[in-house]
Amino acid sequence: LLLSKLNTNEDVAFHGDIIFQLGRIVDKGRSKRKDEILAHARRLAVSMDDDLRDRAIIVLGWIGTNAEITLLTDRLLHDTNNKCRAWAASSFMQMNFRLKRRGETLDFPSVYAALDKAIQTERDYFGLGVYVTSLQEIADKKFRLSQAAVDTVDVEKIEKAKKSAINFLVKAIGGL
Repeated sequence: LLLSKLNTNEDVAFHGDIIFQLGRIVDKGRSKRKDEILAHARRLAVSMDDDLRDRAIIVLGWIGTNAEITLLTDRLLHDTNNKCRAWAASSFMQMNFRLKRRGETLDFPSVYAALDKAIQTERDYFGLGVYVTSLQEIADKKFRLSQAAVDTVDVEKIEKAKKSAINFLVKAIGGL
């Protein structure tokens, strides 16, 4: 039923909620239609609607593979909405968790390069904090940035962690 609404372009106002719910179903392993749902998430991740992009980007993190890194990198570096950029970085982290559980590996060079550019250019401190905490989890490093500091947008702590993250990335990218 939910897929048919996406396929026939019905209830457009609810497409964000629909893709989000379908992503949750796939993430829990309860759907054999992952490829179809993933195709919709890819399409919706470039929508003109901020809320729809937001939801689709999150779903890409839940069910996507390394094949989605290019799209997520584009959203991370070029999306006009700061939350969509933040969720793109968070999606890398979600993909890493899921791939690791399955014995697979995230494309670290691509993700590190994207996060490096994003961390160095982002002006929104919430987004910057999400990028750094995502990198902390992906790299299994601690830049001393707590989720509370990100949630309260503690500029001083985010700036300090940004410097540590950049230092790590310089070494990591140089060593790849």
